[in-house]
Order: sequence, then C-alpha cells, then structure tokens
Amino acid sequence: MQLSVANSWNPLKGFVKSLIALLFQNDAISSWWGDGQQSQTASKSLCPSTAAFLRVDSDHQNHFAQLDCHARYWWTSSGHALAILLEKAGYPTHAQHQLLEFVRAITPSLGFGHAPGREQRWKSFMTDDHTPIELSWDWRTGCSLPKIRFSIEPVGIDAGTHIDPNNQYAASRLLETMARLLPESDMEWLGHFQKQLNNIEVMAGIDPIEGHRSREFYGFDLNEDGSIMSKAYFFPGFKAKATRQSNFDVIVDTIKTAPNCTPGKLQALQIFQEYVYDTSSPLLEMDMLAIDLVDSAEPRFKIYFRVRDTSFAFVREIMSLGNRIHTPELNRGLEELRRLYHALLGRLDTADDKLPADDVQLPAKDHRTAGILYNVEFKYGSKNPKVKAYLPVRHYARSEKAIISALTAHLKSTESSTGSPRTTIINYTNALKTILQVILCSFSSLNNNAYFETSITNMLLAHERRWRPVVECTHTSAVL
Repeated sequence: MQLSVANSWNPLKGFVKSLIALLFQNDAISSWWGDGQQSQTASKSLCPSTAAFLRVDSDHQNHFAQLDCHARYWWTSSGHALAILLEKAGYPTHAQHQLLEFVRAITPSLGFGHAPGREQRWKSFMTDDHTPIELSWDWRTGCSLPKIRFSIEPVGIDAGTHIDPNNQYAASRLLETMARLLPESDMEWLGHFQKQLNNIEVMAGIDPIEGHRSREFYGFDLNEDGSIMSKAYFFPGFKAKATRQSNFDVIVDTIKTAPNCTPGKLQALQIFQEYVYDTSSPLLEMDMLAIDLVDSAEPRFKIYFRVRDTSFAFVREIMSLGNRIHTPELNRGLEELRRLYHALLGRLDTADDKLPADDVQLPAKDHRTAGILYNVEFKYGSKNPKVKAYLPVRHYARSEKAIISALTAHLKSTESSTGSPRTTIINYTNALKTILQVILCSFSSLNNNAYFETSITNMLLAHERRWRPVVECTHTSAVL
C-alpha cells in the first residue's frame, strides 16, 4: 500500500498520498481476521466476487479467444482483486465491465503463472517478490471517487529461459493489444523512447548490472467513465552501460531529442539538472524514466531516483531540491508529512507524542529497493519541477495493522479541512477484507497451495500547486 502527499490552497497543512507496502501471507491473514478459528470459518464461506467480474468471465467462456492456463491464472487472481477494488471504489457498473474487459485482454502479456515452491522464470522488478503486476487505490479529494490504477511488466511465456533469456518479445504483443483497445495512446511518442533506450545494440549486451533485467513497464489509470490513460516506464541503465554514460545523461539526452522539444520548454528539467550536478547534493541513483502516452505536444515526464539516506532531514532537502523550491505550502505540507512519516515507520513515541530527531536514519537494509525512492515530474513549459518521495514502508513498517491505523488517524485528522468522506477508508478496508476472503477460499479449496502478496509500497509526498489528501494503496496479488 502506498500513501502520497500533495499541496492545496486549503489551509489544511498538506496533502498526504501514501503507498504502503505489506505482505499478506498466512500469518498476516490470520492477524487480519483474528484467531485461527475465524480464519477457518472465513475460508469455508463462499468466495466473494463482483457482478462485473462474473459477467466478463462468463462472456468469454464459449468464446474462441479462450485464455490459456497462464493468462487464466492472472485473470482469476489479479483480475479478480482488481474487480473488487473497482466495485468498492464506487465505479459505475458499466465502467467496471468495460475496464475488466481490457484487463482480461492483457493477461496473456503477464507471462508464466506462478506456483508456490516453483522458481519464477522471469524475476520482474515491478515488485519485490517479482510479480509483474501491481494494483493501486488512489484516494482523492472531497467527494471524488478513488481512482484505481495498475502497472505491469509485459513478460513472455519463455522469458528467462534459453529461448527468450532477455524477455525481448512480450512488449510487442502488449502494444498490439493496446493499439487495438486504446487507440488514443500515442505510439509514435512511445516509439522515440523505445528507440533511444531499448534499441537492438543496447539490448544485445543486456546484463543484470541494474540489479534486474526488466526493461519496460506500462501503467494504466482507470477512469470512472470506463476510459484508460496509459503510461510507459524505461530503465536508462542498460544504454548508459552500453554507451559509457551516466544514467542521468542518458535520460536528459532522450528527453532533449523527443518530438516537439525545444530548450525553452525544459526550464523545470534545467532546475533539476542544477541540483543533480551540484557537488553538495547527495548521490542520486537514477532508476527510471516515465512518460504519458498522450499527444506529444503536451507530454509529462517523471524521473525516478533513489537515495540511500533515510532520514527525514534528507526528505526535506530533496523535496526542495536543495532549497531551489520553497513555498509556504511546501513547508506546511512537509510538517504534516513529518508526523505521518514517523507514525508509518514505527518511530512515533505514543507515550508522549514526541517525534524523533529528523537526522536519525532508519535501520540499514541491504536490499535493491531499500532507501527512499523519489520522482521529479514536469511538462513542456513547466517553470518548476514537482518532487515526490516514496517512503520505504515496505521495508520499515511494524505491521499491517500499524499501517492501517496510521492511515486512518491521518485521514480523520484531515477530514474536516479537506471534505474527504469518511467512507473512503471504510471502503478501502472492506476491499482488503473481501480480497482476503477470496484468498482464504483459495487456501481451503487448494489445500493451502495458494499464494498472495499485497504490496502497499512507499509513501509519496508531492509538492504541487494545491495541497490535497490522496492515498494510494498498491496491491500485487496472485492466487493460484
């Protein structure tokens, strides 16, 4: 689950949008439901579903385009979880059906179905357990419905084997499906970035120097009218190694040579460049470049980077890009984020409500995704970049219950100022419990040979023009 934070004219101290990471396995499921007896009772109940999921599933039962066993695995696991999120988020029935049709259509692009005890052929960098799909719930302001989103890495059936060791063929299959079902996606715009970052010369020498072999991710924002906005994510490290450049130089060159780009449109990027090249700045590990697949005249870029320093003092430093960005709204938002940061990461002293010093580091973690992930966002013509920080809840949160408790307390404290409906957290909690019921059914019917992981990944703080509370919870599910 992830939470995030952004700015608002509203005097409410700031916006928090949090993505929180948790792992629901047998022990976590038991703690959610209570004791073992409750779990057994729940597992014997009928598995819940949604009308839209059942309709899409039945519509294709006798259709010539049957899913193979691997795609069926992804549809009945992650597709089922996504259907529950759509329903609990309040999407209209017709939109649920339309969106699930798309989800079903792309399941063949998720690769080999997982099974407990069997090593995964392709270890996707999408999630820490290498599942190639991540679902998210984004809380928004006022009476707006939450937005459901998901991201995937296209994976071929033979990816990771001697037939397709570098997963080179899956993206083209997914893009064919997208071109057919999402004709508004700008494939010409996408083509520039694929050519620059994933050309044949670059991929011929691919190796796991990045700590992974993933090359491209695709994201989909699911709108309540049934429409979908698509995004693409690229890893610059492979070209950087092949051309002996830095990851950041590769990213900058790719953006500067993009269609319709002129130097006058990149003021926000120049501010970020100044910070990156400043010798007093911390070491920024450039991970990823993201683009929206929209009209190339109005693009949005996101550059993702990681910092191993986990102190809140560094969060302040990077959010302001070394004091290059300073507004009253940002300052107020950072103060609210400070309390949420400590509460989510288990560092708030509830006895006297005292916060620890900002320069204190979180416990060291030897993991590729440890530290704090950030992104800087800008469009053509933007004067200032927007910075977001993903707090490492996946690695540092005390428990699932502690995370939900911290989120609930935060949403309640901001409700009166933002108008955010109290039902938001209730609906989200109900969605989680419903998904867990499905998992328990799978445990029962498959003699406990099911596997499920929920990733509520990091906390995201954004300083934007308006502060508003937004919470985004990401789930990665796989129920065999």
